[in-house]
Amino acid sequence: MKIFRAAVLAVGLSLLLSEGSAAGVFSKPVGSQRSPRWSRGVLVVSVSDSLFQGQAVKPGSDVSGAVEGAAREWSRATGLTIRVVWNDSLPASQSVGRLDRRNLITIEPVAENLLMFAGDGASNPSKTRTFSNSRNQIVEADIVLNPYLQFSTDGTPGTFDLQAVLTHEFGHMLGLGHSPVVGATMHGYIGRNGEGGASQFHYRTLAASDVNVASELYQPVGGRVGEGLIRVSLSGADPAVSRAVWIEEASTGRVVSGKYQSGEGAVEFSNLPPGAYFVRVQAVAGDSPEAASELPWVRRIEIAPGHDGHLLETGAIPRGRALTALSAGP
Repeated sequence: MKIFRAAVLAVGLSLLLSEGSAAGVFSKPVGSQRSPRWSRGVLVVSVSDSLFQGQAVKPGSDVSGAVEGAAREWSRATGLTIRVVWNDSLPASQSVGRLDRRNLITIEPVAENLLMFAGDGASNPSKTRTFSNSRNQIVEADIVLNPYLQFSTDGTPGTFDLQAVLTHEFGHMLGLGHSPVVGATMHGYIGRNGEGGASQFHYRTLAASDVNVASELYQPVGGRVGEGLIRVSLSGADPAVSRAVWIEEASTGRVVSGKYQSGEGAVEFSNLPPGAYFVRVQAVAGDSPEAASELPWVRRIEIAPGHDGHLLETGAIPRGRALTALSAGP
């Protein structure tokens, strides 16, 4: 018997109201060192014709360009061929019993789709549900846009940029979690067009950190994940605290990757070229009262060309909350 697991990877873009402007922010960081992934090289995604109907998507918007643009970004990052098929009106699968092996993008306001926004339907522009098997392989993923919110592709103030939202959700469809890197496509925050006097078009383009995490899943250097590896492991860490861990190039300050970590779990970054990096660890503000007792932690480390061992450094998260082991190798 085949057993499938259903998971809503995108907790949603809940609205944050501030000084009369609304923005989207994911309610909880999501990340995993053992993220599920697609095992095949061609991914077929069906698009419901509901995206061309109604008023949720501004009439005249370039829906085709938004979907194709989002698919193209992730195709380049993962090496997968993402083929878009149009005019599919079926609702997204809602349970393991409704698994239909069809990957769907829809905004159809039918009961099955609206159930994905139950409880916070007015505050989530989109959600993605994935189905994976016992081998941690994704076998189906559906993206549902909230039909009660407004989307556009021309930067209309007060609307969510359709391509930016879809590019983020495609990341979840492919198995990526949220990123702690501010400004990255997979970061848990997106504003409405017009916020700060700007559009949200920049989220259409993947950041270096998005590309790095995607490459770990789908394009391991030299045929195996682990080349250019930095591993951060925490022992005795408070399980109630989530932390943002990110990697910066020491010479430029450019953020090349970032992930969330909880408790004592290790977090790994691979596919990194030789060079010097800063590793930064910081508790997620407001995640729990314990988070306030942890101060930011930083360590410089080098990945040596052709080095076949591991460099190991040990230190402590400030105030002695946990020992941190940091290793790097090719």
